[in-house]
Amino acid sequence: MGHLIGSKPTLTQVSDFVSKHWASIASPVVQYYKKGWFSFRFTSEAEMNMVLQKGPWKIGSSSLILKHWSPSFSFEMERVSWVPVWVLFHDLDPYLWSSTVLSKMASKIGKPLFADVPTTYKAKLSFARVLIEVDISSSLPVEISLNTPFGPSTQRIEYEWLPFYCSECGKMGHKSNSCKKTRKKSTGKTSSSDVLGGTSDS
Repeated sequence: MGHLIGSKPTLTQVSDFVSKHWASIASPVVQYYKKGWFSFRFTSEAEMNMVLQKGPWKIGSSSLILKHWSPSFSFEMERVSWVPVWVLFHDLDPYLWSSTVLSKMASKIGKPLFADVPTTYKAKLSFARVLIEVDISSSLPVEISLNTPFGPSTQRIEYEWLPFYCSECGKMGHKSNSCKKTRKKSTGKTSSSDVLGGTSDS
């Protein structure tokens, strides 16, 4: 399932994007579902994973949020705070390069989905890249603690991309300092610094 943050594209626009950018990767059937969500039906899980591995994707200036469909899938965007993002584990020690260890490390951040192809085959040893579903409504760590055979250690991590999330209204696509709900709470006229983004993000 896919949803664009910040715009409401037509089915034709999304289909044209898929034909142009995913043609060499996969050929999903694109359909409009409801409430701004589009469904992408792939012929195989491998094709779906290839599209996810090439992301994140943008249509114009809007970010495309892709999520696996499940029977409990919520189509209410204000309830969607778990999103898949690529997480980089920098300067990973050689003894940590295994699917089991990477999965355990990823579980400290969110719900691990899969590693990219270079990580799986250890073709790029400067960092490991894992797709993890994280809760962007909570504070995300920049490093994690590890218990290794050689003693306690910390692992530095980097998020390849994170969507904006507003703690005021619980929606993605903007920060709290530009939220309409925040402005309604303020008394008097809106200052020029608020309009220009001069207030700090909560």
